[in-house]
Amino acid sequence: YLATEDNHELDTQMNELRTEIDESAVLTEHFIIKHDRALKELALLKDKIRTEEDNSYVKRRPLLENEY
Repeated sequence: YLATEDNHELDTQMNELRTEIDESAVLTEHFIIKHDRALKELALLKDKIRTEEDNSYVKRRPLLENEY
């Protein structure tokens, strides 16, 4: 009888662990997706800044050349 109760207790603990592992996996996947999205947004922003800097330089170049 004790063995059956122990087994039941173990089964319950195992199921709780499985649930925790599943939840953890979902959170990890969610984090990875958010992380990837943030990296893409960062890359886009850097690209935008570079383009702005290029445009700004193109506009300023004639002025700079006139000064020298």
